[in-house]
Amino acid sequence: MIVLRGDLTHAEATGAADPAPAPLRLPAWAPIAIPVGAIAGGLILGAMTDLFIPATQGMAWEFGVALGLAGYFTWRARPHWFRLPRAAAEAPSTLPWRLVMTGKTLGYDFGAASFRVEWTAVTALVPAGEAWVFQSASGPVRAPRRLMTAPGAEQGFLKRALAHLDQAARAASPDAARRAG
Repeated sequence: MIVLRGDLTHAEATGAADPAPAPLRLPAWAPIAIPVGAIAGGLILGAMTDLFIPATQGMAWEFGVALGLAGYFTWRARPHWFRLPRAAAEAPSTLPWRLVMTGKTLGYDFGAASFRVEWTAVTALVPAGEAWVFQSASGPVRAPRRLMTAPGAEQGFLKRALAHLDQAARAASPDAARRAG
């Protein structure tokens, strides 16, 4: 029996969106310090290779500059590396998702992937941000609250879910029991 369905992003389905870490903010001097530090490191590494490998005599400066420029352009290009593969593959931003609760199992289907766990393995049903999370040793199963739009849908969902849990799991789910009424 399908209990919930909707379109979710990968982050929402896996919980990667809860809570979002603060974006990395680099200081204003970072565009200068990164290549200068890389060049200095390259010069030191080049000087060390000059000492121990006679064939590289006099190449420390070129090695340092090359390493510094490579570091700078790598730093400048990094935001594009994370966006381009997904855009190039034209991956959908959302995929169809559905939560399935049967008499023996709980699980979800997300795009072409699916996950199932027996009710005996579910240890608790807890709120986590904008979702209810079924905890189990096999991994969490998330049920986003935004898909429970009808009046009383969340309460009905929790009552059905709690009916499948064993006594220990119900005892470990006081928030769900309180919300179910």
